[in-house]
Amino acid sequence: MTTSTPDEVSFGVVYEHRDCFGAPKFVGSTDIVAEKQFKLDYESNANINQVVNHNQGSTEVVWAGYGTGPIGKPEMDEIRKNIEHSRAERLNIQKLSGVKPYSRHGY
Repeated sequence: MTTSTPDEVSFGVVYEHRDCFGAPKFVGSTDIVAEKQFKLDYESNANINQVVNHNQGSTEVVWAGYGTGPIGKPEMDEIRKNIEHSRAERLNIQKLSGVKPYSRHGY
């Protein structure tokens, strides 16, 4: 476990894209501003664009967290990925993970 400096803040969001009836269809997570991530999802995934924009669905943040001190970026990434995975399994919906053309990491 890495320790970040006391002033360093880590951030994470888990969100769901829902159909017009409010049923979750896709779950994702990010460490960037949620609205920017939503826009990236709409632009890069035709299925999400169809569900949310054309069928009048919605996108909602279902968990958000931040931490300092012992909760640095690696720990926050692990926390939000676990929450995303748990929601996807429980709701039997598709996770938005994997290689993305806009990924900072390239893998």
